[in-house]
Parts: sequence; C-alpha cells; structure tokens
Amino acid sequence: MEAAATTYRLNNYLLPAPLTPRNNMVLVKLRKSEEGETSRGLVLAASQRKIRDGEVAAAGPGLTHPESGQLLPTGVGAGDHVLCEEIVMEGEAIDYLGEKHRMLPDSRVVATLEGGVMSAATFKPSGERLLVRLPKAVVAVGPGQLNARGEHNPMPVAPGEFVVFGRYAGSELDFEDGFKYKVVFARECLAKW
Repeated sequence: MEAAATTYRLNNYLLPAPLTPRNNMVLVKLRKSEEGETSRGLVLAASQRKIRDGEVAAAGPGLTHPESGQLLPTGVGAGDHVLCEEIVMEGEAIDYLGEKHRMLPDSRVVATLEGGVMSAATFKPSGERLLVRLPKAVVAVGPGQLNARGEHNPMPVAPGEFVVFGRYAGSELDFEDGFKYKVVFARECLAKW
C-alpha cells in the first residue's frame, strides 16, 4: 500500500514542493491561543509588542555578510519551539498546509524554549538578548551578536549580574512562577553590577 502524497498548499495555491525559506527567514507555525495568553501559560503584558509562540516549520540557511562573504547562520531550525515578535510591517502571515504560519526574519525570534516548556529555566534568549527577572537580575543571556566572521561576540553581562535599562526597553513577560520578567537587548543596558 502506498503512502499518501503530501499536498503542499500556500494560501490557496498548490505548490509542487515544500515551502523553503530563503536567507535568514524562519517559517513559524503559530500556536493557537487566547488573546494575550499562550496555551502554555505565558502571560504577555498588554502594553508591549505582540509576542507569539510556535514551532519552527522551516528555516533558511542564513545571510551572507556583505563585506566578509561569511555565512551568518540562522539561529534556529525546524522543530525548535520559539517565541517571536510579531510586527505587522515585517514578515508575512500565511496559511500553509491549512494552518496559520508567520514568515519572519530570524532577528524577530526572541528565544527558544527547551523542550517546548514555558518557564524561565527553559528560556534561551536569541542573539544579544537577556532575560531579566525584575527588578534587575539577569537570569539568562543569549550567545551574542554574530560578527562578520560568523562568530558570536562575547556578551557584556552574565547570569547573576544586575542591570539597569530604560523604562521602555524590551518586552515584559510573566511566567507562572509569580515573578515578572523583561527581555532586553544587551545594548539597551545602561549599567551593570
């Protein structure tokens, strides 16, 4: 008995092959959720940018640095569970294989969630982002920004340190542990101790 062939459908168009993101684009299958809360219990602050969670369906190989010619690889891959910023003017909302997806640049991936579990312990920031438990304790740091050689620059802060940043920096997150958190870029930090 033959296996049924997969039909690849993008919006209302049939595709001859799977959708393949180019460059640093990431195709994320968004998790169905109620307004303002993900289905895994992460409550998002209403006044901040919209952050959604989902699973990476496919990712491009990365961007080539214009001066060095070095490939700057995409930081996530198929199967990774991610949190991503949804900015209306960037990326594209699509219907792929009958489900809602979002095509975004990898710079909009805020973090990966180890094992798909929503908690501060499983939150792995992307790039030069930090997870800060308010008022100011750094809980987790990303690998650093990619440089022209395709290597991560060292992060200027480490878990356990304390930082100060502007009131409007970053995005607020409330995990079910009762603490309030913010995800900020290291460059948004004004001081540390």
